[in-house]
Amino acid sequence: MKNLFSKLMMVLLIALFALPAQADFWATGNDKYAAATGGQKWDDGLNPFALTKVDNSHFTLTMNVSQENVNQPIIMRIASNKNTNLGTFNADAWGMAQGQTNAMVLDQTHNITKCGASDKETNLQFTPSSAGKYILDISSVNWDYGSAVVKVYKSGEGVSTFTKVYLVGDVTGGWETSKGWEFATTDGVTYTLTGKDINANSNFKILAGSSWLSSCNQSITVPYNDTLIDGSGTDGNKNMRLSSNVTNVNITFNLSTKAFSIESADTPTTYTYSIKGTIDGSNWGTHAMTENNGVWEWTATVQSGDFGIQKLGSKGNQVSWIYSADANNYTISNTGEYSAATEGGHNWSSTLKGKYTFSFNPETKKLTISGGEVSVDKYYVKY
Repeated sequence: MKNLFSKLMMVLLIALFALPAQADFWATGNDKYAAATGGQKWDDGLNPFALTKVDNSHFTLTMNVSQENVNQPIIMRIASNKNTNLGTFNADAWGMAQGQTNAMVLDQTHNITKCGASDKETNLQFTPSSAGKYILDISSVNWDYGSAVVKVYKSGEGVSTFTKVYLVGDVTGGWETSKGWEFATTDGVTYTLTGKDINANSNFKILAGSSWLSSCNQSITVPYNDTLIDGSGTDGNKNMRLSSNVTNVNITFNLSTKAFSIESADTPTTYTYSIKGTIDGSNWGTHAMTENNGVWEWTATVQSGDFGIQKLGSKGNQVSWIYSADANNYTISNTGEYSAATEGGHNWSSTLKGKYTFSFNPETKKLTISGGEVSVDKYYVKY
């Protein structure tokens, strides 16, 4: 019984330590900060004010600025604890790097780090030019590396509420969010990063909000397509790296599906296509398709089996796998046109026997099967 209890406790401890880091932000500040937030100023005895938690990587603080406080600096200090001892509170303070101005410009993004209140640069400060409601927005909080981005904007005048996505790692000069390359987005789903040079064997990951993402293939040959997987923690085996130097990269990332692609604008890729499967009687044999006015074709005598289509890069690496767009209806029993996809589908399963032509159009993502010449065995009569 004792051994069973010990095992249960061990499982519980492992589960607890496996949980993602959870934290919050608290604020204190000068008299203008206190007037805007309803909190206490720091020289009245410390009673930090909690920021509103949107999620584990996104926090906000609302400040209502009256006309009498217009053009008066609001100075505050942000920390990841609520200790009423100012010294301990300061030890966990987040702010501008030392040597940088601590003044925030309205509607501009600034990088902050967990640096401790060793000097005045740790304070955050902005000066409102008109009365109204202002929002201090802290996003892309990287708890592992103690970095985040901060922005002040006037309520009603807009700020992007989309999840922030960064490429972060040795390739960007460090694993802090403040050193990462930020992706651009217009809809919060499709993100793009362009114009960067990446050296071979330089580690990186994708940081989406507070989620680290990586590829199941650590060494990537460009062009490359994949669906990213969990890459949390600092395990070096989960880093991505390029197999060769690549200039002027174009990276696309889908936050919803985690689809990820990377190519070089300086080296346009010529893609080719191959049929791969068991319809040739082999154990997933591969057959190159021939391009004909933008359509890729393969003609052969086939038998019942499963198959898909490989999209190949200029170095022969598989960029993506193409199969039936319908995950529930993927059987081919007649000639005709079939929809293809790279996500959410299923390998085609064919019952066709005989000589057929398989034609794939990458633009329309349609597979057309024609032909149907039946192979007839030859019999001889002996006289």
